Amino acid sequence: MTGRPVSWFERVAVIAIGVVTATLVTVAFVVQGQGWGQLCPTAMVIAVVVGLGLAWFQPWQSRRLARRHLAGRPPMAAATFGATFFSDLPRGPEIAVAVRGRLEDQLKMELPGLRPEDRFADLRAEADLILLDELGQEFGFSPPTNAQELSALAASLPTVRALVEYVVQQTNPGK
Repeated sequence: MTGRPVSWFERVAVIAIGVVTATLVTVAFVVQGQGWGQLCPTAMVIAVVVGLGLAWFQPWQSRRLARRHLAGRPPMAAATFGATFFSDLPRGPEIAVAVRGRLEDQLKMELPGLRPEDRFADLRAEADLILLDELGQEFGFSPPTNAQELSALAASLPTVRALVEYVVQQTNPGK
């Protein structure tokens, strides 16, 4: 599976949180004389709170970046998206609408400005086993279940168009 690249902001945020946490723990327990006995439980509580904060922040940040990527494009309904860009493929509009719907479910946001050339990395989405399996169930094909094959397939599907064409190919293997 293809992972999205880590942004500089995320790297700086994690480093800053680590430095602030270490500083606060050191000041609270070493300088103020609270003792080393309370250091470990308090550090664990801080780590859990920071982890929960990052777990909330990361999806929010991903959706914000995806919205920024799609900003400025005229909105297009899902059916119009399929008919406009994929009418040359057999069942293309239908498959494109399903792919867009699955991506909206995965990202938990609407994608009115989605275009075929949009890369999954730019949308902070993945062509993962769950997405491929849902499309396979709807359109009657089986995606690879082997981790290596799935990883190679996901790497070969960098854009929305590539995924739609893959599903079309799987549903019409003779063409």
